[in-house]
Amino acid sequence: TSLVDEVGARLMGSPNMRRAYDWALARLQALGLSDPRLEPIGPFGLSWRQVLAWARMTAPDAVQFAAVASPWSAATKGAVAGQAVAVRLDSDEDLERAKGTLAGRIVLLGPPKAVRADEPAVVRYSDEQVLKGEAAEAVGAYYRTVAERRARQGREGLFKVRRNAFLAAEGVLAVLIDGGAAEPGAMIVDGSELGGRPWLSAERPSFPALYVDGLAYARCWRLANVEALVGRAYR
Repeated sequence: TSLVDEVGARLMGSPNMRRAYDWALARLQALGLSDPRLEPIGPFGLSWRQVLAWARMTAPDAVQFAAVASPWSAATKGAVAGQAVAVRLDSDEDLERAKGTLAGRIVLLGPPKAVRADEPAVVRYSDEQVLKGEAAEAVGAYYRTVAERRARQGREGLFKVRRNAFLAAEGVLAVLIDGGAAEPGAMIVDGSELGGRPWLSAERPSFPALYVDGLAYARCWRLANVEALVGRAYR
C-alpha cells in the first residue's frame, strides 16, 4: 500500500509518475540491487496533473457531485455555470443534427451506462474450471477477435476525433462523461470516451471534460431529457 498511499494516481508523464519512478528505484536499492536505473523511452507529450476538479447541480436541487477531470483535460480558468443538455453523438449524422445547438452548454455525452448490481464485476474460475481449460478458452476467444476489435476501435477512435473537433467548434462550455462502472459506487476514469491522444497538444480537446459519478450522471441525464421534452411541448 506504500505506493498507493504515498504517491497516489500515476498518470503517464505526470509529476506523480516521476515520484513513482523514484519510489521504485529507492525500494530496489533497499533490496540490495547494485545498479537500478530508468531506461529512456523518448519524448512522450504533455505533463498534466489534476489540481482541483468539482461539479455541482444548482437546479432543480443543489447537489455536490463526485467528479474527476478527464486525463489531460483543459482547465476552466475558474468556476463556470451553464445549462446542461443531454445529447447522443454516436455518428456523423448525430453531429449534423446537433449542429448549432450546443454553444455555451454543458454537454452530457451520451446516455448513462447500465449498472447491474445483481451480477459480479469479476468472475473467478474454480480449480476444476481451470483444469478443464475453460479459462484458456476464454483467453483464446479474446485473442481470436483481436483483428476485428482493433478495426472497430480504429473506426471509433477516428469518429471521436471528429466529435471532439465538432464540440470545440460548437463552443461547448464543458463536457460531462458518465464515470459509472460495473459496480455501484465505483468510478472509471480512463479518458477513452474522448479518444485520440490527448497527451499531444495537437490532439488535446480544447474544452474541459469531467467524469461524474454514475448515479449523479444518470440523474442529470433524466432531468435534462425531461426539460427538453417540456420545452418542445410548449414551443
